[in-house]
Amino acid sequence: SEHSDPAPPPPTPQHLVDGEVASKMAGRKGGDRKKAVTRSVKAGLQFPVGRIGRYLKKGRYAQRVGSGAPVYLAAVLEYLAAEVTTGLPVRSCPLLFLSCSTDD
Repeated sequence: SEHSDPAPPPPTPQHLVDGEVASKMAGRKGGDRKKAVTRSVKAGLQFPVGRIGRYLKKGRYAQRVGSGAPVYLAAVLEYLAAEVTTGLPVRSCPLLFLSCSTDD
């Protein structure tokens, strides 16, 4: 018959056989990996930029979310949180006092 013997497998390339040549192959080597630097650290923020970006995407506020949007929003939220927690005196609204005093 025409299909008596299957074709023999191709020979294994030399760079897969020799350990020396295989170590020179392209790609990441299995050495020490650099520690990942978060976007919060890059921006100098305490608030989680990645989490805020994920919430922006998941909340469907827009079709696309720019890369700077979560960084900016995290900075604004961090600033507002610092303003609240420092305990600055709250401005009293004179109209509120006026309405309270005239309600006698």
